Amino acid sequence: MSSAERPLPAPLCDEDYPPLDGWRQDRTYGRRLGLSAALGFWRKALRRRGPGLGLYLHWPFCAERCSYCYCGCRVPAGEKEVERALLGLEREMVAFSPVFRGSAFSAAAVCGGTPTRASVPQLERLLGGLRARFSLNRGADFGMEASPATLDAARLAVLLKHGVGRVDLGVDSMDPAVLKRTGRRQTRAQAEAACRLARRAGLRLEVGLMMGLEGQSTASFLRDVLLALRQRPACLRLYAFEPRPQTAFALSGKHVGAARRAEMSTALALAGRVALRAGYRSPDTGWGRPLSILGLGPSASSHAFGGGWYSTRASGAGCVYEGAPLTLLDEMRRCLISGLFCRGRVSVSDFRRLFGKDMLNAGAVGKTVKRLLAEGKLEKTKGALSLNADDPIQRQETIRQLYGEDIRKLLRKRMSASQESKPTTPRPMDPPTAQVFIR
Repeated sequence: MSSAERPLPAPLCDEDYPPLDGWRQDRTYGRRLGLSAALGFWRKALRRRGPGLGLYLHWPFCAERCSYCYCGCRVPAGEKEVERALLGLEREMVAFSPVFRGSAFSAAAVCGGTPTRASVPQLERLLGGLRARFSLNRGADFGMEASPATLDAARLAVLLKHGVGRVDLGVDSMDPAVLKRTGRRQTRAQAEAACRLARRAGLRLEVGLMMGLEGQSTASFLRDVLLALRQRPACLRLYAFEPRPQTAFALSGKHVGAARRAEMSTALALAGRVALRAGYRSPDTGWGRPLSILGLGPSASSHAFGGGWYSTRASGAGCVYEGAPLTLLDEMRRCLISGLFCRGRVSVSDFRRLFGKDMLNAGAVGKTVKRLLAEGKLEKTKGALSLNADDPIQRQETIRQLYGEDIRKLLRKRMSASQESKPTTPRPMDPPTAQVFIR
């Protein structure tokens, strides 16, 4: 099979453009870039003044490595390793902040890992450095991930001091037997106490739970959902466990069979009905992320609208990135792909407002859309372009026909160079592997 005929690696559940690289949910197929190239992408993007600018800071450490984690988190060998990472983040902030003078971010998130695993002085340096070097719009969404075992009054005080308005609490499970089996050291009492602390501090509380962990039953998961709803979070996120290759679960040779996947889907559907009956609703706004995102820290991904994309391989004084330039044609592809995957539709007026032209007249992208319409894979009404298939795999195959040839070449080159065995067909769950409910 020639490289031109080789099938593309298949995303497991998330779809983005440029796409994530197969089951590892990463972007490891770009060209090696230095700091100057990354800064150049941003100078180009900021001249365009595309709508929406987000800031993402990645803290790579956790207190323990859970068996289901695929985020590349690690338990530090000691405080010296944590200090090196903090210095690296501070140097990267210093390197990028001059480019963003005069620009304000509409959203910011500190994720990981577990940022609240950092000590109070370390958290002060992290958030203080971020606020000193980058500007946020008034009313910007500023959030932080936390775990029940690490969120306390002292850390909350630091978050409030620096304007954090939202806490995404990764509870995952409240069942002690499940937590013990997965290596997670927390208790139900800690989860409930962390929820109360966040609410009393006036922060927007978001709670995440997972179904499909080892030893977890549908009944156990539904109990977790009911317990979480008692805490009155502003947002409840429900996830299905995904046995990606980098999890300790998969590395030990374990897998999730068809019967277990069906059980997970059923449990998620039941939990969704419970949330709706409790007065929550499912938002129809996709992921709501900004068009451009500056990522700082190891493993962070960045997207400079109309400039370029890259993933951070090493931060600090010697920043190393992998990525490639992006054109406005690439951004048109991204707008269509993200909208079709997340919501099943793309607004005609939104596309025209963003790019100044109709999607059918958008160069090579428009030609692809016309072909997919003629083949009956897409459907265009007066207001939107929609997917015309119910089967998840058919929907994904249609979306991936919108990929540009440059990205196809990079992906195939990565596959040719890699010795990893990767699946070539998607394995989506039905319903989706993530559900969000808000009050």
